[in-house]
Amino acid sequence: MLPNYNLDKIKFATDKQTFERAVGLYKNGKITRFKEEDGYFSATVIGTKPYQVTVSVKNYDSGNCDCYLGKEDVLCKHMVAVAIHAVMGGKALSEKDEQLVL
Repeated sequence: MLPNYNLDKIKFATDKQTFERAVGLYKNGKITRFKEEDGYFSATVIGTKPYQVTVSVKNYDSGNCDCYLGKEDVLCKHMVAVAIHAVMGGKALSEKDEQLVL
């Protein structure tokens, strides 16, 4: 299933630091065990430890992460990275894709 968002929507609604860190996680292959089930994308994101992340198919900023920000219901780099993976399907990002236009 395709997400109801695209890379431009993620860029528009995510701060620069979070987006850049999420791109780094995605580019460095830190998204593992990615799957779709029951209207959510889920994955393990390898950070300082493995984080369990879910992101809604409808809204990338709706989901869960067991990192300290995610536990406070704050959109974290792990959730954004999983959303990027959902949009890109694991394909490489272009230089333009990585740029956040302000």
